[in-house]
Amino acid sequence: MPVSLIAQKPEEPTTPSVPYVISFRNTLRHAHEQIRQSTNSVAKVQKTYFDAHTKGSPFAVNQLVWLYWPRPPVK
Repeated sequence: MPVSLIAQKPEEPTTPSVPYVISFRNTLRHAHEQIRQSTNSVAKVQKTYFDAHTKGSPFAVNQLVWLYWPRPPVK
C-alpha cells in the first residue's frame, strides 16, 4: 500500500538554511537522477540483447503436434 494513503504529506515543507545541507541535498538528487538514467539505459540494452537472442515458437495456430507423455516408473 502506498505511504501516501497511510499518512499525509506535511503541509509545509521545511527549507534548509545551512549551505552544507542545501549542497548535500542537491548532490544526492543529482546522483539519484544519474543513477535512474543509467539504470534505464542499461535495462533497454539488456532487453534489446535478450529480444535478439529469443526465438519464437516454430508452431502455427491449430497445427497438430506430438505430445510427449512418459509413463510413470513402475515400482
